Order: sequence, then structure tokens, then C-alpha cells
Amino acid sequence: MRTNKLIIASFSVFMLMACNRDGCTDQSAINYDSKAKNDDGSCVFDDTPGGGTTGPGGQTLPIKLTGNVSDVTTIKDISTDPNVIEYYIDGAWNIDAAVVIEAGVRIEMRSGARILVKANGSLNATGTPSNKINIAGSQNTSGYWYNIEFNSNNPNNKLIYCNISNGSKYYGSEPGMIIVSDNSQATIQNSSFSKGSDFGLMTKGENAKLPDFHSNHFSSFTKAPIRLASLSHSSYLDNNTILASDNTIQSVYVYGEDVNSNTTVPKMNFPYSIRERITFYNSQTVVQEGVEIQMAADTRFKVTSNASLEFSGTAANPCKVIGEQSSKGFWYDVSIDSNNPNNKFSHTSFSGGRNYYGSETGFIRLNGTASLSMNNCDISNSPTEAIQGPASVTFNDNGGNSWTNCDGGGGLLP
Repeated sequence: MRTNKLIIASFSVFMLMACNRDGCTDQSAINYDSKAKNDDGSCVFDDTPGGGTTGPGGQTLPIKLTGNVSDVTTIKDISTDPNVIEYYIDGAWNIDAAVVIEAGVRIEMRSGARILVKANGSLNATGTPSNKINIAGSQNTSGYWYNIEFNSNNPNNKLIYCNISNGSKYYGSEPGMIIVSDNSQATIQNSSFSKGSDFGLMTKGENAKLPDFHSNHFSSFTKAPIRLASLSHSSYLDNNTILASDNTIQSVYVYGEDVNSNTTVPKMNFPYSIRERITFYNSQTVVQEGVEIQMAADTRFKVTSNASLEFSGTAANPCKVIGEQSSKGFWYDVSIDSNNPNNKFSHTSFSGGRNYYGSETGFIRLNGTASLSMNNCDISNSPTEAIQGPASVTFNDNGGNSWTNCDGGGGLLP
């Protein structure tokens, strides 16, 4: 009996080891193991997969892009066959000079691949409507490779008519497929981004820029397709950008870098999700009609003395500022320290907020000598007063305002 138990135990261990077998899981590798469940980093690649393809100039394809690029370089469209991969990257390709990728180029990104555009470099990947640039993983899976990161403020950084897929695997603390870092810029137009394990496009730092951003498509991301470091970056977005229905999160994530420049928050076909507390300084922010903003737990808007905030909803196209969850007091407040006449809220519903400090009540809180004009707004679902502030503030009730389900009553509203 004991011998039988030992045999059964040994067989169970064997089966468990077989189920967790390590090996090479990359199908493009020479030593691909179809039975392996965990990639152990042992993959070996043939630089001429499929028996080797020869370009019209006698080149053996694909060509490896690797190391540091320190001279002006053009990545040529070698083959007219759309099934031929012309280049591949299997590590870091660091760009420290001007690099141009021609229309029609196809680049295969292998496990661990990334493109880093350094401060003195630029990457101009401009395709055409009929001849796009394709950058995709060697396996068609989400998060197979890392990212393309711009650390350069060169205006020649461009991703135009590109198809980019299978990236956004975490690289350090950067969970985005396309990353535009602080004091950097990239023009992104008419491009498709898909199958990312985290975020699609990510800005990092207050001074990241997306000039002339338009007509892009994001699909199959497991986190938000677009992640902005600051609400000020929303000014770059356009209503021709599409977030497909197969994204896990159907919103633009916005984080808490300060707003220090005049900002117009455009109406999109999807909401903004505020992930951190946002403070406005030395700037005028206008939220366009029809914008929906969803507030994560314990977030707030703070308008300092030299800033202003306007919600410009209309009867036909009102604005919404609501909790990500509908529970009472889910987020904090809208707090205004400014007496700027541009503090105006029109045709906007605010729901789910609460006072930030115990002694400063009010879902919408006016401080010091702050001023606010409001019309046709509704404030609801709060454990504090709808609007509150000391006698020194100016509140202009321009009619049509209401409050419901606020435990402290209307406050400055009748």
C-alpha cells in the first residue's frame, strides 16, 4: 500500500512539472517548445526566418535594428510584399539622431523589444493611407513587447498612418505602448493602436505635448486606451479619435499633474476619468458642452486664486461631473479660491461629492473672496451642503439651479 502511495505521489509531481513546463514560448524562435507553459528566456532566433528572404538589393531579411543610432538614418521600404517582415527588434533600439521610417516598412517586435527616442534624436514614421507603417509583435498577443518612448522635443517626432500593436508591457513603471515624456513631443495622426496589456498612449509629466493629434483609433487595451498626466493635455485631443468597444476601460484616464496653462477640455465620445486630485494655477480652463467627467474616489478640483474654471454646458448638451460610483460622497469637492469672473457653471450636473475639510462644508466650496456664477445646474447626492462659503464670497444665482439629496441642504442655494 505504501509503495502504491509513493508511485501515485511521484506521478502527481511529474504531471505537475509537465503542466508548468519551462521553455521557449515564442513561435518565431528556432527552439520554440509547443509544450512549454512558461517562457524561461531561452529563445534563439534565426536572423533569416522562413529560410531567409532576399530583398531586391540582395539584402537578407529581416534586418536587425539594435543598439544606438548616432547618425542620420533612413529605414527603407525594401520589399513590396506585404507578407515580408523587413526589420526586427529584439532588445532596445536607441535613437540619438534623426531617423526616418519610410511608408510601407514592416517591423517585427520580439519579446523585450522597445524603441527609445533620446533627447538628441527624432523618429519620423510617416506612412500614407494606402501604404502604412506596421510595427507589431512577433506574436499577436497583448503586451508582447515593451513600448516606443519619446524623450525628445524635436518637432520631427511623428507617428502618422501607422499600425502599431502588441506592446505596452510594463517597462519599469511605464505601462504604456506609446509614451511621450516630460518636455517631449510627438505628432500622432491617422494611426491605429491595438492589443496592449496596459495603456495605449501615455503622457508623462506636465510638459509633454501632442501637437496636431487627430483621427487615431485605439482598440483591445486592458486599461484605458489614453492616459494623460494632466488635464491640460486634454486640449490636444480631438473628437475624431475613436476608442473601440473592445477596450476594457472606455474612458480617458487623467492624472494629477498641475494645470498651469489655458486649457479647453473638448467633448469626446467617451468620458474623462479623473484619477487624482487636480489643482488649477495661473490659467483659465473651459470644459466644453457635453463633456462627461467621472471622479475616482477622494479626487477633487481645486481652483487657486489666479485661475478660473468654467463648465459651459447647454440645455441641449449639458455637462456632467459625477462619481465613478454612485454612492453618496464618493469623491471630494470643487473648491474655488478665485474671484475671477470666468468662474461660471452652466447646465452642469454635479453628483456624489462631499466636503474636503470638516470645517469647510459644501460640495461646491467657495473660499475667501471667491466668486462663482451659476445657472441651470443641479447638485445632488452629497452628505454636505450643495454650495457653501463665508459671507465674503460672491455667489451669483442666475436661475434654474437646484439641489437634491444633499444632507446639509442647499447652503448658498435657496
